[in-house]
Amino acid sequence: MTGLPYVKPPQAFPPRRIGNDASGILEVPVLGGLTVQEVDTIADLLRDDISPQVAEAEAAVAMAAVEGCTIMEAYQVVRDSIPGEPLDDPRAEEMRLRHAGRIDAVVGAWNVAGRRNAGAAVTAIIRHRLGLPEWTPAETAKLPRILQEGLRQLIRDEQDAEALPAEAVTENDLKKPPADDGSPSKPTGPQSSGACATPTLASGAEKPSATS
Repeated sequence: MTGLPYVKPPQAFPPRRIGNDASGILEVPVLGGLTVQEVDTIADLLRDDISPQVAEAEAAVAMAAVEGCTIMEAYQVVRDSIPGEPLDDPRAEEMRLRHAGRIDAVVGAWNVAGRRNAGAAVTAIIRHRLGLPEWTPAETAKLPRILQEGLRQLIRDEQDAEALPAEAVTENDLKKPPADDGSPSKPTGPQSSGACATPTLASGAEKPSATS
């Protein structure tokens, strides 16, 4: 990224090679986080998916009707049962066992959502970092497993990098002149009169963040 008057320029990362001789080797840029374009692409690919929370709610409503408890009580049992471990509360554990089929369906919905999320994220990386804007999730699903796993690990690492605290800018950083990025130091066009000084915002909205 050039043109911005950074006090401290962005950190550069070496690209990562993913794969082996059998799968083929990809060299993927590492940026220290996902870009807005990548996050938006993931959201677009998942837009029509039904959230597994719908399956949770449906199971809770059905269980509450049978058990004579509140929907929220049944919902808590559903949520607590997803890891697949016995519940500490004896009444909740009995409810979990009586409705094992419904709870298994919820777990299945979460597993499907996890695979869909991972596929969408890998597709976004291939589109934006490997220069293949027409790449589809169906093509992602056909990739060798070693490429899939390597790209998913890259995505996890990029998300972890975003969570790291920003390094504080020191007084010495502030005293350094901006790095010369080759851009002209003076405007090349006519100067504005200032009559339209109020900036306008580009249209678009940020997507809520999601996990893999």
